[in-house]
Amino acid sequence: MQSDRRVENHIDRSPEPPNSRSAAGGQARTRPPSSTIVAIAIAAIATVGIIVTLVTASRLPDLRLVAVGFDVGTVAAGENFEVTDQVTSVGAIPSPPTITGLCLSPTPVRGSGCLPLKGSRAIPSLSPGKGSTEQTMVTVPPGTLAGRYYVIECVGNAGRNTESNLRNNCSASTSVLTVTDP
Repeated sequence: MQSDRRVENHIDRSPEPPNSRSAAGGQARTRPPSSTIVAIAIAAIATVGIIVTLVTASRLPDLRLVAVGFDVGTVAAGENFEVTDQVTSVGAIPSPPTITGLCLSPTPVRGSGCLPLKGSRAIPSLSPGKGSTEQTMVTVPPGTLAGRYYVIECVGNAGRNTESNLRNNCSASTSVLTVTDP
C-alpha cells in the first residue's frame, strides 16, 4: 500500500497547471486563450456579415454610366449643346427608371465645384445586360465663368435608387469643353 501512496504523491506534485490533464489517461490537453476564441468568433461573424452583404447586393440593380461625350469644343455661357451618354444595367435584376444629372467641373472628378447644367434625361427601366444611349440637350447657366470644363454625368439622381454599386454611377467626359463669355 505504501508503494501506491508514493505514486499518488508523485502525481499530486506534478508541476502541470490545473485543467491541463484530461480525466482519462492523463494526456495533456491545451486550451486556447480566451482572446483567441473571441477573435475566431469575431472573424466568423464578420465573414457571415460579408456573405450576407454580398448576397443582398447581388440581388440589387446596378446602373453603370459607361461614356459621356459631346461634339462641340466651345460654347458660350447661356447657350445649349448636346451631350451623348451610354448607360448599361450590370445588376442582377432590372433597374427602376431614373434620371441623369449633368454638371461642369474644372477636374474630371465630381466635387463641390461642379456647376449643374440645365437639362437631364430619363433612363427607362433596364434589364440586366441591356443599355441605353441617348443625346440630351443641356444649357450652360448664364454667368458661368469662362474656362475649360469636363462634363460630368451621374445616373440615379431620382434619390431612392438603391444599387449594388454606387461607385460606377458617374463618369466624366474625356475631352474638355471651353466655355466663353456670351
